[in-house]
Amino acid sequence: MFRPPKSRPTLDDLPDELWLCIAAQFTHLSRNGDLASLALVSKRWRPIAQEWLLKEPCFKLTHIDKYLWEIGHRDHLLPQIRTLEIHSSSEGRIQRDTNGMPKREYTAVSSPAFPLWELKFVEKCQEVIAHLADDKRNERRWSNALAEDVVPALFGVLLCTLPNLRELILGDCWLMDMPIFASMVSPDINGASPHLWHHTYLNSVLATLLPKLEVLDVPADMSSLWFSSRAATIFDFRGFQSLRKVGITMKALWWCPRMYRSPPDPRELFPPTLEVLKISEATEYTPMFLSNLCTAKKGRHFPKLRRVEVYYMEDLQAMKDSVSYLRYPNAVDFVQQMFRDAELGLYVFFPEWQSRTWELGGSPWILKKESFAFETARRRMLTKATGPFGIPIPVSDVFEAEWDVDGDSIMRQ
Repeated sequence: MFRPPKSRPTLDDLPDELWLCIAAQFTHLSRNGDLASLALVSKRWRPIAQEWLLKEPCFKLTHIDKYLWEIGHRDHLLPQIRTLEIHSSSEGRIQRDTNGMPKREYTAVSSPAFPLWELKFVEKCQEVIAHLADDKRNERRWSNALAEDVVPALFGVLLCTLPNLRELILGDCWLMDMPIFASMVSPDINGASPHLWHHTYLNSVLATLLPKLEVLDVPADMSSLWFSSRAATIFDFRGFQSLRKVGITMKALWWCPRMYRSPPDPRELFPPTLEVLKISEATEYTPMFLSNLCTAKKGRHFPKLRRVEVYYMEDLQAMKDSVSYLRYPNAVDFVQQMFRDAELGLYVFFPEWQSRTWELGGSPWILKKESFAFETARRRMLTKATGPFGIPIPVSDVFEAEWDVDGDSIMRQ
């Protein structure tokens, strides 16, 4: 008896669980574009790609309302979101005076899409606001900000709707776009400008993050913001109860080092839960701060601290010249000895040319996950530095080194 051959199984026959596992392998920096392309391959791939785009969000701040709208229709995904990465830029947005200097002004951004938002979306936002606001006055301010000052209003709503958020990656952001950091300012700050940057209704949002947040990347672009020059440091993260990893610029750690004989005390900056500290835009003053950090580690204030990564702003030779002129300790040998004595792992990176985080297009430790992306970002920054005529500029060799907790050098591939 003739039996027709059975059709061979295809990808469409796989269960959704396996499809989700396949899409989970997209972890590189261009995953958003690749997942979006994957959604166009077939009708079966589309919901799978969309789910991962929503579960591991990484988007520009201008898309925050769209993300809230999409995730609002998929409430079952909210408990699965543990990481939030947002990008924003100050380019073309800074007001300047007649001398070309940035003005210290906070410009509220009204939402042109507010009249077009679905009534259900607005009602849901107001429901979250009514539940989280600490008093009626802040509830009214927060609710009005949905139309008049949309960025912090929606950002606060988003943070409050993610119950299991553990990682907040904002290194490639303009600090002015993140007024929630005004609630983290050190009590030693006597004054901050612009005053309107502080939104009191975000205090209740921060309160929801303090017990659960484990990873925090602080915005690197601090343009148009000013803090009292008497303050050694700007932020105070000691209120976070579970904070394990912090990524921050040297300027945010030590606001005005030339005006102080001693660097800030890390014990007044970070909670004892700290495990990994990553510093970008490090300067010739950084070894002095790291000395205090090692002292605090040996004093058992940071019992879990195990690794520090330092990404310098200048090349190695420029840094050597600076520390020699200021008669400061060597940025490599001296620091390596301190970390060996404190039993801390250390990684240092010196670029070939002056490197700023917001010019790279992301935090160096994130870009470094893909060597090609990190190299491309630095090359793009170097091309920009040569000007419109491409005038050659002297560059140094990249220098990077790593040591383990015993002070032994780790070979790099």
